[in-house]
Amino acid sequence: MTLIKQTIIYFLTLVIISSCASNPLETKENTTSEDTNIEVAKQTLINADFQIFELDGRLVRMGNYKGKPYIIALWSTKDTNSIDNLKQLVETKNKYGEKINILALSEEHESKQIQFKNKSKYRFDFYKIKLSKKGKKKALNVLFDAQGHFVAEISPNSYTQIENQINE
Repeated sequence: MTLIKQTIIYFLTLVIISSCASNPLETKENTTSEDTNIEVAKQTLINADFQIFELDGRLVRMGNYKGKPYIIALWSTKDTNSIDNLKQLVETKNKYGEKINILALSEEHESKQIQFKNKSKYRFDFYKIKLSKKGKKKALNVLFDAQGHFVAEISPNSYTQIENQINE
């Protein structure tokens, strides 16, 4: 196993352990598998110190996006809600242009993402990410400030929250 893969597995294991330890009263009966998957994805994104990959396999660091606010959108070609979410994020990108970055992250195979990206012509970056838990993921948008700090989970067109970050 390569050093990069080991590092990613180690980091995601720490994220899972810390997110499980943060709510010791929660039992398995109270959560569904999908809720757990969404929470793991959220905690991974909130920590914002993870690695993602270009669709050609090159490693990208989240620190590259510091300097202006950015939205991370989890999506899947198999989920119509997440595709609708991306369509709404196009409106956000059109409204704010270069003042904000939008990163579309998916666990799907690179070929599916490339095909979708070429067909859709969306003006934001698409990346491959590996989350620790498999299963259906809901569309999820997370807003970060220009320094890379978590701000909030948002709906696609949360203009007030986005404008607050742009104007800071």
